[in-house]
Amino acid sequence: MNTPSPVSWLPLLTAGLVFASAAGLRAADAPPKAEVPPSVLQRFDRNKDGKLDDAERAKWEAEKAQRRAKDAARRAELVARFDTNKDGKIDAAEGAAAKLAMAAERTEADAAKMKVRMEKEAAELKAEAEVEMAAKTKADAAPTAPRGAQIEKPADMMMGDAMTAPAAPVKEGEDMMMMKP
Repeated sequence: MNTPSPVSWLPLLTAGLVFASAAGLRAADAPPKAEVPPSVLQRFDRNKDGKLDDAERAKWEAEKAQRRAKDAARRAELVARFDTNKDGKIDAAEGAAAKLAMAAERTEADAAKMKVRMEKEAAELKAEAEVEMAAKTKADAAPTAPRGAQIEKPADMMMGDAMTAPAAPVKEGEDMMMMKP
């Protein structure tokens, strides 16, 4: 059996390393492509080409930077408010106290919102009741006839009914007074 010598593998190994390093250099030269989530494309891809151009990407990056700055300011505010031992960090006890305080604030805010909503609903119900009461008062003030009584119509209205009714044909030799309606 013929076993290759280590020297015969050297050119093959060298060629593989050269190829691998060349591929690595090409990959390093190319700018890294950041994966853009579909939600970002939907929001920032104005020309709907499926990718972010420079202006669209700049707008996305600016919004991310603004959001990060806002988050950092919020964290600094929380540390300043709840870091009782002033070590610049929120430890477990301080975190628990912060959660309780913020839950109480949310509860108070929710209660205030509910109070406003209930006051609005009460005002709407009161307005509806007032409208119903006014309609009932108006209906009660209108004259009503006792049950079974005929409501009298003015004479001109009765004549109007008779005048608009179709006339029955009169046959020769019949008296108009004897005709049945």
